[in-house]
Amino acid sequence: MLEDNLPHWDGRRRPYYEVWYLKLNHLASGTALWVRYTTLAPQNAREPLRAELWGIFFDPATGAHCAGKRAVPAHELGLGRDP
Repeated sequence: MLEDNLPHWDGRRRPYYEVWYLKLNHLASGTALWVRYTTLAPQNAREPLRAELWGIFFDPATGAHCAGKRAVPAHELGLGRDP
């Protein structure tokens, strides 16, 4: 169902942790891309609400891997229930 893939966090509830991720594999080369999106509302109200975007690229032929992460305050998140 489409509703299952929409955000469930109401923007206030603590603690809360919600994750979406996608993994792509290229069979011929063995390379892969992993993308993860996280909404985090820590139990401690002094800790900020935040969203995180992670990405990792794997290349087994060269052994080269590239990773990155960006965290933003939750008010920049713009979550909505409209598909």
